[in-house]
Amino acid sequence: MTELIANNIEKKEDVENNLPFELVMECIDLVKRTPTKQITRNLIDPILRFSYWGSSEHTQVMFEMGLIQTLTPALQTDNEDLQRIILIIFINIVKNGWKQEQSNYPQSQSQIQDMPSKGQSQSQSDHNKLNYILSLPNPYLAELEKQGTINQIIESVLMTEAINLENEEQVYFLLNALYPDGIQLPSEYKDDIIQQLCIECNSEDDDEENQYGLQSISYLAVNQ
Repeated sequence: MTELIANNIEKKEDVENNLPFELVMECIDLVKRTPTKQITRNLIDPILRFSYWGSSEHTQVMFEMGLIQTLTPALQTDNEDLQRIILIIFINIVKNGWKQEQSNYPQSQSQIQDMPSKGQSQSQSDHNKLNYILSLPNPYLAELEKQGTINQIIESVLMTEAINLENEEQVYFLLNALYPDGIQLPSEYKDDIIQQLCIECNSEDDDEENQYGLQSISYLAVNQ
């Protein structure tokens, strides 16, 4: 069933016009009933596609159904492709959280945008709106921190002996979306993570490792 649903999600219009979101909700329920070690790429592929092509309202439902918390234990897998797909789903949900926050922009502020004050251009009004949104924390951050989900993600991907560089970068991209002012690392992992990134950045034999290390450490620069 999940493969059939995934094959019918190829573009945004498929989500908007052809595919009831209830089907994806059923996929999420199926994932939640599936033992962690039995979660596969095919099982979560419809969720991946819907998280990418769907609206912020769709990913809001995914978050409210506890999808991130459900899939986080599955990051402890030797299947690097599955791990990467799970992280991309998380990123899509978290990034759309900002869009959802924008849709909740206060009515009083919205009126300011719709009717710029005298001497205020539309671009200035848009700038005010952007500043307002960016001043807020990611709407999912508090719950993910409280439940320890962020620490679990870090432990599962960044604190392992064999780190996949591409998946490592995906984690930093996710954390960067959660912490727009600069990633806040848990104190118990901070030194080890920075040391590992420095090793990657200074690798003399692997340009790809240099690239991933530099990109990842750039997400940490603001708050270190």
